[in-house]
Amino acid sequence: MIKNGFISYTVKYIAAVSLLTVLLFVSALIPRKMLQSNLLSSARFLCQGELFDEVWDGVPASEYDRYADSILLNIAWNYDSEHPVRSVMESSYYHSDTQNENLNLYDAVTKELGDNYEYLRYWHGSIVLVRPLLMIMPIQGMYIFLGAVLLILSLTLIWRLIRKKEAALATGLSLGLILTYSWFVPFCLEYIWTFLIMLTVSHLILHKDMDDHKFITILMISGIVTAYMDFLTTETLTLTVPLIIAVKIRAREDDRLFALKSVIGWGVGYVGMFVLKWILAAVFLGPDAVTSILTHAEERTGGLVLDEAYFRFLGPIVKNLLTMMPFSLGSIGVITGCILLFACIYTGYVYHGKNIRSKTVLIYVLTAFVPIIRYLAIRNHSVLHFFFTFRALMAVILALVMVLYEAADIQLILSVWKKNNGKKRR
Repeated sequence: MIKNGFISYTVKYIAAVSLLTVLLFVSALIPRKMLQSNLLSSARFLCQGELFDEVWDGVPASEYDRYADSILLNIAWNYDSEHPVRSVMESSYYHSDTQNENLNLYDAVTKELGDNYEYLRYWHGSIVLVRPLLMIMPIQGMYIFLGAVLLILSLTLIWRLIRKKEAALATGLSLGLILTYSWFVPFCLEYIWTFLIMLTVSHLILHKDMDDHKFITILMISGIVTAYMDFLTTETLTLTVPLIIAVKIRAREDDRLFALKSVIGWGVGYVGMFVLKWILAAVFLGPDAVTSILTHAEERTGGLVLDEAYFRFLGPIVKNLLTMMPFSLGSIGVITGCILLFACIYTGYVYHGKNIRSKTVLIYVLTAFVPIIRYLAIRNHSVLHFFFTFRALMAVILALVMVLYEAADIQLILSVWKKNNGKKRR
């Protein structure tokens, strides 16, 4: 039984990885000339304004990243249809130290400059979508199109949860999307991929025939696709949110083993996909490729940004937490957030139910710690890019709502509220 399960997961893993790799090679076969017009329009758009700027002044969560999008389009431009395998493995682009990346992109397209700077540590799998889309629209159109997809997936998921009488999940998901300023996600291609994966996976697991094997397989593939598409933004969302939804819908007395298998499945998919890219890069480009990758990894996990021991440990967590609503709204927001948190703890403790599923609550709590562990593991990255990494805390919001739902006696709260409300009227 165990052997058959292992073989099944292995076959699906190989199939998923092979398909995604082939798709990248196929996307590289699209001739540059078919992309040039929309790439030029995109480059002109990205050259307007600053590389990093806020849509709403004073709100870090509204900051977009034209630096990353410029590099992504530069890589897409430099994919070589005559050497698809090497260009995909290298993921190189034109770079000049004397100007910003948006201007480098503009020069690369207008002057047809070749690549001179590698970015091989990531798969850059989003190019599978970006290159075909560039045949019909510039990046401005992609922002609108992908934003519409994000909105549709979000609203339909909330609607499906309500239809399934999962009001707590629908509430937690809605709050998570609101408090993490999800409406700014479509302003940057870099931000949107994990949200689309998270919502798509969440839709898939609502299928009535979903068993353990199918769910773990989906999460494993979710990890693979996340490593394939993402630039280390909010990658944990593709694990945490679907897992919380699955645990609630299953309504089992003890799902700890299921949760552990799910985490392992996603982790194997995610880490394995990253390592595979590094192995393939070493095979096609030589061992120096791995040295470059490890150097960049060390920069992102080290404590170079925060020197003091206190901030080195708590800094990434605090920085990301204070970017989330309502904490992002200044001192009043911090006070409001603390009051709301206290109200949740107070309600769950005072009006607790008699049959609390403590093992389920434990799963929610441990899942909420996943993004926290990520902030500590990749400290530098989490501090430098807090304006988008904070959105991984959406899982914490969803978990908090679910813990409150499990702990509090809703009927008791309603009866107390009606009783007090009746006294006020008299």
